[in-house]
Amino acid sequence: MGWKRFHNHVDEYYDVSINYTKTSSLSSSVGSLIFGVPTVLLIGFGGYMVMDNAISIITFTAFLSYVTIFFSPISQLSIIWTSYKSAVPAFNRIKEIFDMDKNTNGSQELIIKQGVIKLENIDFSYDERNILKGFNAQFKKGLNYIIGENCAGKSTI
Repeated sequence: MGWKRFHNHVDEYYDVSINYTKTSSLSSSVGSLIFGVPTVLLIGFGGYMVMDNAISIITFTAFLSYVTIFFSPISQLSIIWTSYKSAVPAFNRIKEIFDMDKNTNGSQELIIKQGVIKLENIDFSYDERNILKGFNAQFKKGLNYIIGENCAGKSTI
């Protein structure tokens, strides 16, 4: 059951990564076109007009500045859009966590007396896999080590 869930998450991550790459590439290309095409046209036609003495170099420079001032914010929108698209999966995951039902199991309050934590007859399972069964332990402040194999329940404790 755990492997199936893992593979589902990997597949979902792969799909999101591909979607992000497509969006990022498209956004970058569109942003470059929005800013680049008018600039290239202005340099081409404006340069020709300056060489032909139809406009002054000062007028040409002013138009080039106006194009930069006008189109730079528009091309920056593509960067913002890419950032937004990359943040959406994280927002969805956070929403998923906040929407989870509170687990009512283990409703007993943890009581610590004189720096001692005592666990008696603890059972815990995850995805139908028993992690702890009838676990008993006593932990004293500053005197404990938890060691064991991977997936043995150290973090669960």
